[in-house]
Amino acid sequence: MFGVSTRQSLIVIDGGQGMSEQQLQQALLPFYTTKHQGSGLGLALCNDIVIAHAGKLTISNLYQDGQISGLQVAISLPISSKAEENR
Repeated sequence: MFGVSTRQSLIVIDGGQGMSEQQLQQALLPFYTTKHQGSGLGLALCNDIVIAHAGKLTISNLYQDGQISGLQVAISLPISSKAEENR
């Protein structure tokens, strides 16, 4: 028997070069960017919004055969009682 989930997740993956450990540690900090004309606000703002809704945003590298094969951004949010009523 399956339990009822109290959270909803969204996972986005890409097949790019991933991030270094330093980049992963700083990626959610405001004004941190690796782009020449980047503002460094995108992921930081997303993280603030997710936290404001009692959620969690995580960023991690994907690996294949011991090599970085991409990046994963996962967002997990609680399911509200109103959302449950509309199911």
